[in-house]
Amino acid sequence: MIGAIGFTIRSPYEGRWALSVRWLCDTSEWPLVALDVPPGADPEQLVQASIFEEVDALLEKGERFATMHDVRRAGKIDALRRKRFAEWVKAREAQMKKLLIAHAAIVSGELQRGAITALLWIRPAPTDMRVFTSTHDARSWLRERIAADRARP
Repeated sequence: MIGAIGFTIRSPYEGRWALSVRWLCDTSEWPLVALDVPPGADPEQLVQASIFEEVDALLEKGERFATMHDVRRAGKIDALRRKRFAEWVKAREAQMKKLLIAHAAIVSGELQRGAITALLWIRPAPTDMRVFTSTHDARSWLRERIAADRARP
């Protein structure tokens, strides 16, 4: 299943009325889940809450999975977004520790890598996490983590 661009009348996180863009959630390689911004989307219209909703739905399934979160087209990861993300993770930490095999973030460069480092200072990752600049490398690492998880007794 792949999420799509959608309309949001009002986001409780962004608190404004606007045409908005939702994160894409691709589960076609389950249990590897790819989270990405639609190509050509305006990062200013990206609703942060939509990624929370997508991952919450995955957690509700109760099955183990790994996430590949591509933030290269997401725009600036400012302090407010980092804070919201940290609070959301904190509220789900027990579930994530149980169900999230690993998490790979894909960044465009050092600015985004730094923003993720700052986020991890606020809230350490609840699972094994790495930052990559290549989708191929992130996917390969996650497939290794998934295979190791399946080999566990």
